[in-house]
Amino acid sequence: MGPVSEDPFAAVLARIAGEARQTNLRRADHLEEALSRLSEGRLDEEGRQRAVRAAHQLAGSAGTFGHQRAGELARRIEQFLAAPQQPTTVAEALAVVAECRSELAQG
Repeated sequence: MGPVSEDPFAAVLARIAGEARQTNLRRADHLEEALSRLSEGRLDEEGRQRAVRAAHQLAGSAGTFGHQRAGELARRIEQFLAAPQQPTTVAEALAVVAECRSELAQG
């Protein structure tokens, strides 16, 4: 009998997880850009709504692919962007995005 071949399901799942990770890292980039624009007073309502959606998508996708902490962090960003009058500063929100990116980059 020849060598055991790799499980095709596992290979597909690994490919999907890798694609999701790259997409989530791009979402983190988008959030960082949106928060920077917010700090400069250049984030319009449409941009804010896009950022809220990106944070929501990141939260769900990260959790689905085993990045629970990144998902929790993305939810915090989503809440901040949905109600920017909260006392959280943009600098604190940017730090949360950086932590989220670090969590995603670990695996």
